[in-house]
This record gives sequence, C-alpha cells and structure tokens, in this order.
Amino acid sequence: TTIICAALVCLLLAVPISGSSAEDRPECQDYHVMDDESRQNTNQWSKYYYCDTMGHDRTSPDWRGTGWYRMMPPAGTAMPEETPEWWNCGSRGGGWVNGTHPQEKFETKEVILCFDEEAPGTKPCDPKVQGYITNCGDFYVYYLRDVPFRFCNFRYCSTESL
Repeated sequence: TTIICAALVCLLLAVPISGSSAEDRPECQDYHVMDDESRQNTNQWSKYYYCDTMGHDRTSPDWRGTGWYRMMPPAGTAMPEETPEWWNCGSRGGGWVNGTHPQEKFETKEVILCFDEEAPGTKPCDPKVQGYITNCGDFYVYYLRDVPFRFCNFRYCSTESL
C-alpha cells in the first residue's frame, strides 16, 4: 500500500492544477529555456537537424529531457498553433500545438502536440504526444516530453508570436 500511495502521490503532483498566482504555479518559476534560433518555424532546412530526444547524437542543444520549458529569443516566444513547413524548425518534423493556448492568467491546459512525419497535409498530426501549457501572465511554459520516435526527426518548433 505504501508503494502504491507513494506512486499515486507522485502522479498527482505531476498533474498540473489551476492556481491564482505565480507562487501557486511552480512551473512559472522553475523551467528549462528553449532559445536555439534554429527552432523558429521560419528556419528552413539545412544539412544539420536536431531532435528533442535525450541520448541521441543529434539531440537539440537546448533540450534537457522531459519537463517544463519556456520559449525565449532568439528561438521565439511560443509554440505555433499550426503546422510548420516540412524540414523547418531545424528538424524534419516541427512540433506544434493542435489547438489554442490558455487565455486566463495561470491557467493550465492539456493539449495535443503534433509532428508531421509526412509532408504537411498528407498525414496531419501524426505522430502526436500529450502535453500541457500554462499561461504565466507575460509568457507561456510548456510541459514537453522526449519525442518517443524511432528516428531523430522531430523537434518542438517555436514562433515569434501567436
């Protein structure tokens, strides 16, 4: 029972809840920074590309594994809400938010984060992962997971504005 309760408590602590202040939202104060400019949705393919998976020889320079992240210049300030062009964002398939960002200050929203394995429009939002976005007032933070795919082809994308 103790092990189950301990696992349950850990699971409950990992699930975001709503709060009314930054103090209630630790992810608004404790996050990793994504600031590699090649993440921009306008960055077209070059011979170098990255993925957001730990332990790969092409792991993104600003990727620290599953956790909370804030997009910052020169990368941009948010994740796009529409699919980027194929081979943009410094990867084959750039990750984007399938939906909208939370509007209320300190609101957290569960979202689907999409990648396009094929050229955009042929297999939209395939593959995908679950994530969270918190509105921290002046910025957003994202709960992002290692992209769990066979190849190092996928990376979270950024944009200058929504």
